[in-house]
Amino acid sequence: MSVSGNGLYKFGEFRLDAVEKLLWSDDRRIPLTPKVFEMLQVFLESDGKLISKEDLMNKIWVNNFVEESNLTFTIRRLRKILNDDAHQPKFIETVPRRGYRFIAEVSRAAEAVPQFPEAENTGEKFDSFAAPAADSVAVPEIDVPPTVEDSAPNRKYIAFGLTVFLLITFLASGAIYREAVQTIAPDFSRMEFSRITNDGRAVLAAISPDGKYIVHVRDGGGTQSLLVRQAEETKDIAVVEPQFIQYWGITVAPDNQRIFYTAWEANKSDAVLYQVPILGGTPRKVLEMIDSAVSFSPDGKKIAYLRTRNSAGISELVTAKTDGTEIDVLATRRSPETFDVSHGSPAWSPDGESIAAVGASTTLGVKSRLIAFDVGSGGQKNLTEQNWVNIEQVEWLRDQSGLLMNAGENSFQWRQIWHVSFPDGEARKITNDLNDYAGVRLTADSKKILTVQQEQITHHWITPDSDLMNGRPILSEAGKNAETEGVAWSPEGSLILRFSQNNQDSIWRTDADGGNPKQLTFDSNDIEPTVSADGETIIFSSKQTGIYRLWRTDKNGENRRLLTDEASEAETFANCSPVAPVCVYQRGWKNADVYRISLTTGEKTSLTDRGQQIRPAISPDGKQFAFYSLGENDVWSLAIASIEDGAISKQFPIAETVVARYVRWTPDGENIAYIDTQNKVSNIVLQPLNGGEPRRITDFKAEEIFYFDWSRDGRRFAVTRGTLINNVVAISYAK
Repeated sequence: MSVSGNGLYKFGEFRLDAVEKLLWSDDRRIPLTPKVFEMLQVFLESDGKLISKEDLMNKIWVNNFVEESNLTFTIRRLRKILNDDAHQPKFIETVPRRGYRFIAEVSRAAEAVPQFPEAENTGEKFDSFAAPAADSVAVPEIDVPPTVEDSAPNRKYIAFGLTVFLLITFLASGAIYREAVQTIAPDFSRMEFSRITNDGRAVLAAISPDGKYIVHVRDGGGTQSLLVRQAEETKDIAVVEPQFIQYWGITVAPDNQRIFYTAWEANKSDAVLYQVPILGGTPRKVLEMIDSAVSFSPDGKKIAYLRTRNSAGISELVTAKTDGTEIDVLATRRSPETFDVSHGSPAWSPDGESIAAVGASTTLGVKSRLIAFDVGSGGQKNLTEQNWVNIEQVEWLRDQSGLLMNAGENSFQWRQIWHVSFPDGEARKITNDLNDYAGVRLTADSKKILTVQQEQITHHWITPDSDLMNGRPILSEAGKNAETEGVAWSPEGSLILRFSQNNQDSIWRTDADGGNPKQLTFDSNDIEPTVSADGETIIFSSKQTGIYRLWRTDKNGENRRLLTDEASEAETFANCSPVAPVCVYQRGWKNADVYRISLTTGEKTSLTDRGQQIRPAISPDGKQFAFYSLGENDVWSLAIASIEDGAISKQFPIAETVVARYVRWTPDGENIAYIDTQNKVSNIVLQPLNGGEPRRITDFKAEEIFYFDWSRDGRRFAVTRGTLINNVVAISYAK
């Protein structure tokens, strides 16, 4: 890069000698790496004009193709050297979606800047061996004593002595740099775990930035409550009393005084963001149309979150002020690309320049990926080349040396906590055990992690229809997907079920009494089986291609193949007619509808078009199907409709405690059965089609019911019950 004029610039308290490539602050020399120096010089010669990112990259990385992350990383390092704040800049201003501008007054310096003495004839400058990323590491100044006699031998000795001194200084500075890096880099080899809750009912957890308060959601079996405790105490305070509400994300604001939580109210289709004082008070609605927890900007003035519009196939990364105003869409992904909204949230970087979010795709072989989005331009860059089946919560470490997250490598492994270094993107597990970890939250100093350890224990039972309370357990399992729906009877009386072995979901078959279990499929994430009318075909959902699709296999597990053509939305909860080669299934998640498909022709027909119709089940005579329907007033009900055209003939109100959204018909076709859960205990309720009052037909005192079904002759009943044990755990590690 050429140097204009005398190459001396003055701005603020700084002076730059562009010829010698030296930066001074008063009398203190500041080491610069080559790219940081070049960027600073470009800014100083810009005369305050806007410089686009493209121009900056072309000037600094001439004839080299590099990722945009190199630019933002160099900008960040330069700001750190100049002690410049990206939010209240005095030197480098970010112009959103356009570029950068140097806003300080720049003058050509008339006086010379101080010079370092150099070894004669070496031609080396001190910045030529500055350690990478060591901009903040002081390089010791060298005071060379004057020579006594200007002779060749003396110059030789002086040069040799100075060279040795420089070498020692260089090694020392490198040691200082390595020590600084080791001090910053987290040491996950020494971690201490401490359990915060013990009742097994934790759903979500967060910790205040100062580490003084722990916030968690407690599941009361149909209701959920928001609790807070002091970090060193065991007593909880109810911030929000138990309600028929589902929490989807909680975050403590940087001021340590407010909790922002995302929740669905009972029978509502959209989540709402609220804020409430951390020690209790009246919750205040902040905004609607949100599908994640929020993350705060470093100055605490803005939030980032995710939202989806499934009907339009759009998923968005959004920023807004903390009062819910000035909403701005930073990035949009269109089907088959999407943002993964799980229970997590985006993560705003400590320097405020980027937001990390989880991108997913429904295309073949593509899993979840960690992506950084530039706050100024919306441009994106993969933070690592590794993919996961699902990434949930993401958090930046305070020094921006990396991120923590909980994720699963594949669908049959428990979610563990991972560290992804920045900017090189190296990913490694920091936990590797038999626990399933939900969420990860950090204190402001990054010294403590808060997460929820999950365990699920499930038992499969077979009982005679005449005595549902006295069954016999046939299989038991434990794992992260142990409650996933999946049981059906074949016409000859075999039981087909989803069973997890080594935490891998597959389709299994047992005899009518539960004997002789046999595995039929061997791919992960095969769930929700149903059997055709003739018993020759098993239909199920599988995530083998990256999205849940409908698959079919012969009754012995042979000739596995896709049932439907390419789909952009998930296909789940299939249920086959007992009398015809027809199945119904749910298409989509939010704004889902019910579809019918022919097993002979593959023809698909939409039976509903009302925004949220889920979990269908066909009647014994094959003429009707039952499903859950969300009405115009955002109230859920059970509906009965024609299998031919989807016309609704009956609707029944349901209690707020009906949260499992699972329905089956009794063998006589006169009732529909569903699950009612109160205080973490489930029972089965029948709703007569003639409009009579619902009545409970089981009287269990413990455990939840996950799924159930009657055999086609009505002589046997299968039910899967179990317990979900979730507790908040704090993890401390060395820094």
